[in-house]
Amino acid sequence: MKQKSSSIIIFLSVAVLLFNLCGCAKRDSQRVVIYSCLESFRNQDMIEQLQKDLPHISVNVQSLSTGKIASKLKAEGTKSEGDIIIGLDTAYSESLKDYLEPLNGYDDSLYLDEFKIPGREYAIWERYGGCIVINEALLAEKGLPEPTCYEDLLKPEYKNLIVMPDPKSTGTGYLFLENMVNFMGEDEAFDYLDQLVENIIFFTASGSGPVNLLIQGEAAIGLGLTFTVVQEINNGMPFKIIYFGEGSPYNTSSFAMLKDRDNAEDVAAVFSYLYNHFIYRDKALFSPEPVFKNQTITIPNYPQNIVYGDMKDINDIKHKENLLKRWRY
Repeated sequence: MKQKSSSIIIFLSVAVLLFNLCGCAKRDSQRVVIYSCLESFRNQDMIEQLQKDLPHISVNVQSLSTGKIASKLKAEGTKSEGDIIIGLDTAYSESLKDYLEPLNGYDDSLYLDEFKIPGREYAIWERYGGCIVINEALLAEKGLPEPTCYEDLLKPEYKNLIVMPDPKSTGTGYLFLENMVNFMGEDEAFDYLDQLVENIIFFTASGSGPVNLLIQGEAAIGLGLTFTVVQEINNGMPFKIIYFGEGSPYNTSSFAMLKDRDNAEDVAAVFSYLYNHFIYRDKALFSPEPVFKNQTITIPNYPQNIVYGDMKDINDIKHKENLLKRWRY
C-alpha cells in the first residue's frame, strides 16, 4: 500500500511538472521577442510605447550589438528565439534575408527611393551620419585652431588630442573607414591612417566612446555620430559639429521579421506598430536624418541640409571583411 501511495505521489509530481513546463512553453510562444541594436534610452521608449498602445501583447526587448545579432541569426536561422530585429546594420540584414519574412504587404511609398529595398525582405530603420566633433573650450584653452579638413588632423599640434572608434568593433568607426577609402582610394586611406594614428589617443571599442572622452575633457577632437553629439550640445556641452568637404559619412540600419513564427499574428501586430507608428516617433525624438520623403528635422541644434559623403559598398559584407583584415591599429 505504501509503495502504491509513493507511485501515485511520483505520478502526480511528474504530471504537475509537465503541466508547468507546457504552460511556460505556451507563454513563451505567445511572447514577442525583439532583438534590438538601439541605444538603451531608445529601447526604453519603445517598451513604454508598446506597453501603452499594445498592452495585450507581451513583448520582450533584448539589447544586443549588431555583430552579436548577426552571429546569432546566422547560427540559428528561423529557429532563433527572436521574432523581430531592429536597428541591425543593413549589410547584415542583406546577408540574412533568406531568414526574413517579406514585407510585400507594407507600403514603402513614403521612403526615399534610395532606401527602398527591392526584395522587401527588410525595411530601413534609420540613417545615421558621422561628423567631426570638437570641444571648443579645450581647443581654445590650448590655443589651437579648428581643423578644416582631414589633412589638418595630421598636424603635430593635434597629437594625443584625437579619438576615433575602432572599425572592427563599431559601425561608427567603419563608416568613417569606408568613406575614407571611397574618397582617397584604399591604399591611400591606409597610408593616411598610418599617419593619423600618431595623433590618436586610442581607438574606442564603442561608437559613443569619442563623445564620452570629449565630455571628460580627455580629447579635443572626435570622429562620432551626429545625433549623439547633438544630444550633448543640447545638454550644454561646448561642442561644435564640423563636416569636412568630403561630406558626412553615413550608414543605415534596418528592421525585419523572422520567418516561420509560432505566434505570427502577434509578431505581425508588433511589427506593424513599429513600421506604421513608432518609427516616426523615433525619428522625431532621437535619430532624425532623412530616410522618408518630406522628412523634416525638428530636434534643436541638429544640422539641416546635411551633405552626405560617398558610401559606395557600405552594405557589401565581403568588402567590409577585406577592409577589416587590413586594419592594424
